[in-house]
Amino acid sequence: MTAIPSPARSSSPRIRPEILPIGGIETGLLRLGDPARPPILLVHGFCGDMLTWQLNLPILARDHHVVAIDLPGHGRSGSAAGCADWRSLVEWLEAAIPVLGLDRPHLVGHSLGARLLLGLVESGRLTPRSLTLIACAGISPGYDHAFLERMTEIETKEDAEACARGLFGGAAINTDIFARGLHARLSQPALRIAMAQFLARNVPDARRLDASPIDWSRIACPLQFIWGRDDPVIELPPADWLPAGTQSHVLDAVGHMPHVAAADKVNRLIAEFVAAQPQTRMVAAQE
Repeated sequence: MTAIPSPARSSSPRIRPEILPIGGIETGLLRLGDPARPPILLVHGFCGDMLTWQLNLPILARDHHVVAIDLPGHGRSGSAAGCADWRSLVEWLEAAIPVLGLDRPHLVGHSLGARLLLGLVESGRLTPRSLTLIACAGISPGYDHAFLERMTEIETKEDAEACARGLFGGAAINTDIFARGLHARLSQPALRIAMAQFLARNVPDARRLDASPIDWSRIACPLQFIWGRDDPVIELPPADWLPAGTQSHVLDAVGHMPHVAAADKVNRLIAEFVAAQPQTRMVAAQE
């Protein structure tokens, strides 16, 4: 069994949270790496926060300027009634990128965060250097709506432990530290209510979609997908739902949290994909 190390015990560089006003919202973020290097923006999933990237930040920051943010209503970020619709979060992300000082960053998102970044690129609001989607929401025919509802109902440590086990699926990993963090966030009644309202407004209990909702021809940047084969939350999409010729990696014995349960492998996939892009090689040559 592999435990998720806590930040205090990690041998990685110490990461200090910051608070930055973005679009009228006090926003929590983690920033690591030389600002002169190519930027990577990390965006977490539903009911998550920037700390879900703690096993990825130090590795990716060896060669990049990496920023992980808390979405509105999550983690250290304030809430905003105007961000109740997922499309308003896409608009908020568009405003966030220049405030963070990121010039055409590589984008990496998980679950809801992946769908928001995909929406940002799909709408033409941003053409990033690359886009990595991890267990992306909204592009698969099926999802476990009942599980998402349980995430918004966490009150006890036992509730959090059950949800953590659900998120990690069949991954051989000790979920205790993750469950404690989940409980610390979602045991707050106001946050649970906000998450439930967001879910009700944005994720209908349809359980299945009939056809791919994405026009992939509108994604004008290098694209890769990362999935856990044992994801119990979001069903793996059929091959014909994804654009032909795109890099797609399915990790065995991994659930809905590949970047945590298989951090070394996911870090390697992201680093190699990002390094292969012409913009990154050009910046490196100039340095």
